[in-house]
Amino acid sequence: MVRRLMHIKEKHKEYHYQISFDFTDFSNEEKVFNDVFSKLQELFGEKEISSFKIGISWGKEIDSVQRDLLKKSLQHKINLEFAKKNNLKINFSDPESVFLIHFPKKTIFLRINPVFVYGRYSKYLRSIAQTEYFCNKCGGYGCWYCKDTGHFSEDSVEQLIGDYFKKYFLAKDIILHGAGREDMDVLMLGKGRPFIMQIISPEKKTIFLKNLEDEINQKLKGKVSVNSLKFVTSKEVSPLKDTPHNKIYQALVKAEQKITSQNIGQFVLGKEFSVIQTTPVRVEKRRTMMDREKKVTLIEAKLVDDFHFSLVLKTSHGTYVKEFISGDDNRTKPSVSEILGVPCYCEKLDVLEIMDNDNE
Repeated sequence: MVRRLMHIKEKHKEYHYQISFDFTDFSNEEKVFNDVFSKLQELFGEKEISSFKIGISWGKEIDSVQRDLLKKSLQHKINLEFAKKNNLKINFSDPESVFLIHFPKKTIFLRINPVFVYGRYSKYLRSIAQTEYFCNKCGGYGCWYCKDTGHFSEDSVEQLIGDYFKKYFLAKDIILHGAGREDMDVLMLGKGRPFIMQIISPEKKTIFLKNLEDEINQKLKGKVSVNSLKFVTSKEVSPLKDTPHNKIYQALVKAEQKITSQNIGQFVLGKEFSVIQTTPVRVEKRRTMMDREKKVTLIEAKLVDDFHFSLVLKTSHGTYVKEFISGDDNRTKPSVSEILGVPCYCEKLDVLEIMDNDNE
């Protein structure tokens, strides 16, 4: 029986499948070959694999002379016959899949290399996190602090769209790599945030991504949407995560005193200026305490009512927008509160655009 290793903490486990086989010793190599080969075929099943390599753990009781003989007689035969029967390529340098025949454990293990899909996501609810938001008290197991859910958010983009990726690719699990992240209560609008989905141990790889995209957008309408899905390689993950992007935000700001159009007129629109932000109070436990210089351009300011106004602004990578509005007890200077001379805070925040480097 093929067993799949499924626990959430084992996302990065090297081997994702295993199957046991009968084994006593190497006195009858033909029987060993037949027993192992039949289980190898069962483990392989109908998985979409084009290349492989097979490693063998012989056990300490096998000396180097016998090991060299077995490699020539048994391991070589298993590799050739498995490739021939399944029309696969043997690839020792960069295989799609790796089998490990472990004689001491009487088990064959299988690892299928992940597939990577690039896309952009938008999210339309302020209760959805980007990735699984595990409880920091119990690490996801469930406790009194998170009401036994293991999470601080009921849903995440990663979980919602990940279910469909797993379904289409028959995958063990997924990991979402984002080009930055927005706070859970911030909407991601416009063309969406670039991401790469790492699909772990996919049994199927021939996927028409437009069908996947259409189903996600239909089933998750009003929550999350995706666009521009395409296959990429693992080499594109680091640049996606590390490349800085300017962003355009829209904020609904509440002032603690009555404001007028005259107050709003104090903003200088269309001119970039520097902002110095000391590590904000809300992240000081997980961020280095330091001053950071950021760039901000106020694009549009409109009075909504006596205590609210909307603000569209362009910011450099890593700007704490909520703190730029409030001033964060003077940790951010200048701030919207300082410019107006009225205490303000961000009531709602939306990302309108993650700007590509060529249009920044």
